[in-house]
Amino acid sequence: MPPIVTEPLTEPLVRGDPKTTASYYEETWLDYRMLWLNPSNRAIHFGYWDETTRNHSESLLNMNRVLASNLRPEAGDKILDCGCGVGGTAMWMAEHYDVDVTGITVTPDQVVRGNRYAAERGLDKRVRIALQDYCQMAFPDETFDLVYGLESINYAPSKRQYLSEAFRVLKPGGRIAVQDGFRADRALTPAEHRLQESWLEGWVVPNLSSLPEFAGYAEEVGFTNVTKRDCTPNVIKSCRRLYRVTMGCYPIAAGLHKVGLRSDLQHGNVRAARDQYRAMRKGLWGYGIVAADKP
Repeated sequence: MPPIVTEPLTEPLVRGDPKTTASYYEETWLDYRMLWLNPSNRAIHFGYWDETTRNHSESLLNMNRVLASNLRPEAGDKILDCGCGVGGTAMWMAEHYDVDVTGITVTPDQVVRGNRYAAERGLDKRVRIALQDYCQMAFPDETFDLVYGLESINYAPSKRQYLSEAFRVLKPGGRIAVQDGFRADRALTPAEHRLQESWLEGWVVPNLSSLPEFAGYAEEVGFTNVTKRDCTPNVIKSCRRLYRVTMGCYPIAAGLHKVGLRSDLQHGNVRAARDQYRAMRKGLWGYGIVAADKP
């Protein structure tokens, strides 16, 4: 089935609005496809580097392994992937742990692609991608054994609202894991704020929580055994790779944007890929993991 083609967003961009997020991912799919993921991982996330990681592709799959170690899936579990992209991590989970995964996304094109990719890998009985907003889910209470978000929860304008919804759809004894970017737990100077906003705006992310703040929200909505870990040293190499790839093609991308052959959203994606690493090097944000249990 060919991908869904949508008209570029003409109304003002509102970061955190599902329409804005969907438009961003649909307009920038080619960038991700050409420069980042491959058919074996379908990963729209950073890589995790440790002493066993040899290359970029392995780092992307290693991020899935880290997620699984925090989530602790068991055969037969029903898992919810919040902001699943095209289903790369959902398919990996189903293949490695014999679980059923429901992925949700606000991007129609990702629903089509994700379900097609799952069918191609013979996983259509265990991986299903649906169009839903993880801040307002249609699932009944206590539907899933496990819930996770991999570099997707920052699109929620209210992180607390997302955590409240995740708590609702988790069964008692269930577990949540979130792996994402978190802002520095300090005030930024005006120059630092401009740099931080450059990459957040380019990726249409409304805001970042700090790691302690996010963990606090999890406790407020009822989660227990909340743990948090900064793993920026394991991810910065992946951020640097994205920066270097971007700088190699930036002059061409900027020229195409200037003559109208790349949209503002597409150019913002390139600018953000450049400035995310600059901001990380200055300590304006880092990569963290929060995991918790539902009593």
